[in-house]
Amino acid sequence: MVSLNNTSGIINTFMGLEFNLFRPTPDMIDIRDIARGLAFKGRWAGQTPQYFSIAQHSVLVADLITNGQPGNIKLALAGLLHDAAESYLGDMITPLKKALPQFSVIEENILKAVFDNFKLPMHLMREVKPYDRKSLEMEFGAFYGTESLFPQLNPEDAYEFFLETFDTLWNGAF
Repeated sequence: MVSLNNTSGIINTFMGLEFNLFRPTPDMIDIRDIARGLAFKGRWAGQTPQYFSIAQHSVLVADLITNGQPGNIKLALAGLLHDAAESYLGDMITPLKKALPQFSVIEENILKAVFDNFKLPMHLMREVKPYDRKSLEMEFGAFYGTESLFPQLNPEDAYEFFLETFDTLWNGAF
């Protein structure tokens, strides 16, 4: 059990694993921890007119890839997992992330452990980026513009939605 006076970088996860933020390894990864962390964290630092989780955003990115590149299941899986590090670290907004470059190194190391665990090459992140950008535009339009709003999912439903999407993609990819 990790102490409450923790300076080691080790956290306890939802599934009871010990996760080292500074030295992550693939065996520390459980998809249910990722789903839980993303479902219970709001996108846009929570500053949206309605709750919209990072899990729901991740499913949107995977759906955009599935529609844009049918059959590219591994890319869609990479899209679903592209923000997986945020399940452990939280969603740091871009201006702050740019001001704290060491944070990006920690985030990248966690993402590498996630991708290694799910047998995905990191180079897929470059291909995910345009779809992530498109989802950002859609979300902005839905929350602050004229686009229709996304269905509102509470964290528990977002958790299930993310896991169902993962199961579908994982079973199609391997």
